[in-house]
Amino acid sequence: MCTFEEQMIKESLKLNDTYPKAMADFFFREIIEDAHVKYNISQEDMHNMCKRVVDRAALFLKIIDKPDLYRAFAIYALWGKDFDDAEDTPEIENIYDMLKSLT
Repeated sequence: MCTFEEQMIKESLKLNDTYPKAMADFFFREIIEDAHVKYNISQEDMHNMCKRVVDRAALFLKIIDKPDLYRAFAIYALWGKDFDDAEDTPEIENIYDMLKSLT
């Protein structure tokens, strides 16, 4: 019998575009949820924004193993140059540990 976590993984892997959808939730939906509530963003608008993120995540996954395209993708960092550098925060460490526990 599968554990709950194993069942979740199996179910998620049955979805079309599993990884773009996972990326959209991880990178966008979980982060924007506070703004969704605070600014009363409609479910339809949230759905449309998430769809755009899924499409972009799919493109990223398509180019990640193509060195020239992956290199060209770096131009998007120019629009994020004022963002803080990445950190291994406790939240990130907890997510990493949780994912590692599922392997």
